[in-house]
Amino acid sequence: MAKYCALVFLATVLCVASGEIRSAQDVDWSQVRRFYDPKANVPERRINNGQIATPTDVPWAVGLLVSLTSGTSFCGGALISPTHVLTAASCVSGQSSITAMLGASTIATTSDFVPVSHIRVHPDYSSFLDRDDIAILTLAREPRWNDQIQIINLPRRMYIGHSFNNYITTISGWGETGTNTGEPLPMPNLRFIRSPVITNLSCELSFLLNNIRSTHICSSTDAGAPCVGDQGAPVTVTENGETFLIGIHVFTASRCERGRPAVHVRLTEYMNWLELNTDALIRQEFPRINTTHSIASVRCSLASLDWKHHHHGRIIVESLRSCGNPLLDVPDRRINNGIEAGPTDVPFAVGILVTRPSQTYFCGGTLISLRHILTSAYCVDGYRTITVMLGAYDMTLVQDFITVSSALVHPNYSSFFTSNDLAILTLSRPAQLSERVQIAQLPSRLYIGHSFNNYEATIAGWGRTGSNTGEVVPVRRLLYFRARVITNTSCLISFPLYLSSTNICTSTGTGAACIGDEGGPVTVTENGQTILIGVHSYGFSMGCERSWPSVHTRITEYLTWIENNSDAVVV
Repeated sequence: MAKYCALVFLATVLCVASGEIRSAQDVDWSQVRRFYDPKANVPERRINNGQIATPTDVPWAVGLLVSLTSGTSFCGGALISPTHVLTAASCVSGQSSITAMLGASTIATTSDFVPVSHIRVHPDYSSFLDRDDIAILTLAREPRWNDQIQIINLPRRMYIGHSFNNYITTISGWGETGTNTGEPLPMPNLRFIRSPVITNLSCELSFLLNNIRSTHICSSTDAGAPCVGDQGAPVTVTENGETFLIGIHVFTASRCERGRPAVHVRLTEYMNWLELNTDALIRQEFPRINTTHSIASVRCSLASLDWKHHHHGRIIVESLRSCGNPLLDVPDRRINNGIEAGPTDVPFAVGILVTRPSQTYFCGGTLISLRHILTSAYCVDGYRTITVMLGAYDMTLVQDFITVSSALVHPNYSSFFTSNDLAILTLSRPAQLSERVQIAQLPSRLYIGHSFNNYEATIAGWGRTGSNTGEVVPVRRLLYFRARVITNTSCLISFPLYLSSTNICTSTGTGAACIGDEGGPVTVTENGQTILIGVHSYGFSMGCERSWPSVHTRITEYLTWIENNSDAVVV
């Protein structure tokens, strides 16, 4: 059975004077017509069970207008980073002029048209052998972000080798629906279908003449099938509350025949290539401490607090109301003895909002100079934008919001081994010091090699308190608790695979750092001076279990690195 991914629809495109498509009005959709390949003259057997997507159902779906000498073809794609779209190589190979349509759940109200500046087809792509049918498009600029334009997560590396058999996929596109024989492309509405992944062995039985490889993943078409115009469309699954991309659609039997599998490129086979050629976030395992939120959950979290914050360059004032976050609904193993901090109790504590593709995290940090903040590498690795909040002992009274111009993760950081979990943030402008905003004192070099065993440490943050199961992060008031530093030997009993001399541990008998406290300051006081000895890194399970130690990054092991990469004072 021949592959029909090459089937396309042609449109007459009426462009503005500059030649760039800027709105749906620049395209005369009434002139869109089908292009027939003689080999494709088969009965009407197209997808017919697609559901119309709402504006926010599939915000990562991208429509692609590919200019050809004979017209314009249409394909699908997936937004995987601020400037990269993934699609089928068969859609774009050999082409030079492509426009991406984003936020186009309804074609007539497309949010943004962005030209493609570069096309990278997989070096081993073969249209004849149906091999490595994947391509990366680089956008000429970032999209105009909104609810309808969002980035889709790539699969974590832990899924490499995973079959995904029997997982329910969602496949979305603007391709044919089969409602009539003269359907134009793209269809006016984005549609999606859900169907299970089937084994590659059963898929091979349907494509005896096509080479189904380990680099393919197949889905059943009993409930509907992607069709002409859906090549390059995103194929996603959801697990543990997280939706991520597992495939890019490439072909079906006889164009759209239901009952025979749909074939997609298996993304887990291309992780290294994607990491080398895009700025997409490639993650490892599921977070050891769950601080992730979906975009909707983050909005709910922010809306639950009566505080001002920057959002895409605007100041938004949210009103206080309660809302839950299912991703954070975990057993009550959280800090419960925190004391509310006064305005000047922990003036060096910093709240950090980290936007990553499709997700927003909240972490803590410490102001170590007018322009630099120390935090956890885990919090900021793979970030897109970061905003810090200074003087925020009360989230309704934040003194200052400053964007971060760069984030330097320690070069030896390992998320797998949880080692060297430290990062330096550079602010876009100096902090404005006041009673509520002060610089923390780093330990002097005299403390290098000091264990700090049995010192009473203070740990501060806006993480969860355990007062209820629907808590959002950050909590309104900055909290702190005091705990004893324990020996690394006793801590090693709890964390035999991860702990090293670059960590310092505290008891959790009186309280524990929790979700949202990562990156927060750990200080001790000696001779009347408060000094920073640690940055909170992780804890047991969801990070809040009392009776298991809290683990922090030991600052004395990194004084030279901090001094070389910031203007912080180390004496």
